[in-house]
Amino acid sequence: APTKAGLPVVAAQGGPWAVVSLHVRLGDDLTPAERRSLKPLSQALAAGEVQGRARAIGADASDVGGTVKARVDADAVAVAWGVPAEHVDVALKALDDTLRSRGKLNPTTQAIPAWSSSDPPVDPAALALGAPGTSLALPTSGGPADAPTLRALADKVLRRDRIAISVVGAQAPSDRRAVAHKALGASLPASTAPAAAGTPLVGLPDGTRLVEHDDPNATGALSTVWLLSPGRGTTGADARDRAARAVLARMAGGVSEGSDALFAVAFLVTSKRPSQIARAEAVPMRNLESVATTPPPAEAVEAARAQEKAARLERLKDATEIADALGRALLAGDPSLVSKEVNAIGEVTPDDVAKAAKALAAGPRVIVRALGTKR
Repeated sequence: APTKAGLPVVAAQGGPWAVVSLHVRLGDDLTPAERRSLKPLSQALAAGEVQGRARAIGADASDVGGTVKARVDADAVAVAWGVPAEHVDVALKALDDTLRSRGKLNPTTQAIPAWSSSDPPVDPAALALGAPGTSLALPTSGGPADAPTLRALADKVLRRDRIAISVVGAQAPSDRRAVAHKALGASLPASTAPAAAGTPLVGLPDGTRLVEHDDPNATGALSTVWLLSPGRGTTGADARDRAARAVLARMAGGVSEGSDALFAVAFLVTSKRPSQIARAEAVPMRNLESVATTPPPAEAVEAARAQEKAARLERLKDATEIADALGRALLAGDPSLVSKEVNAIGEVTPDDVAKAAKALAAGPRVIVRALGTKR
């Protein structure tokens, strides 16, 4: 439910640790230079060093035993204020003060802890090769970090239709929302161009994109194969399709990586001889093609479903993970995506896995090889 100023908020009940998180969707309207300034912006938002204010906003969380973390994904910026549950008002005030002070932000030299995503992000190397020409492939660090640049960028991305706020605390969700609505009085303008609901679907080029580099310290070869497909945004894959791909990745010995705009199944491949690496890379592909032709046994799918669901539920015992999952889901346009995806895992059938294998095997892929030259 949005605040009076229209800021979207989702709340959930947690334990003795409370987390207030801000998620900011990144669009295609950012220039390459602005993209490179996203990491310093995320750190500035977390630190809360503001012109004319002697004390950093983030210090208030530290005073009550809390922490502030930040990260930049390919399609979003996220900041989390974590505090003991009885001090959730401190975290809410820190977020509110940060939004109000966005036009006076100063760069920071503080070491801001990195906030790991609840889902492993797609590797930057795969993004650069798999989504060329899109904003997802552009770097998010190394750019200007001066105050005018950060303030202008904050004004551009901190728009009420591009953010999501999640609050996890000890109280019931309805009570937590009421507290959040009372504490969050900041007002943000709407985007100059109306934002599409959810996350835009990324156009991926067909075929295989390959990059190789030599490793003088290795004798064998190492490569990663990424199979790419749309993410979980409302214009992308539905919850059951995404769940089927995650189950498939677990069954095939791969790792699922993803963001709201892009999803990938990654396979790590090794070979004792560099000349044999291509043959080794073909093994997981043949396995996928086999599953695409003949659905796997129901018992194997059931075991993989149970493992995947248990892993997700284990992550969701942590307040920070809950806040991240809810914020990302709300940013994608549907806060119920978290429960939908968990429930969808239990509904995945062998035919669903076969369908997912067929789509991934026929879709775009990226291969990055490291060839050993040591003798």
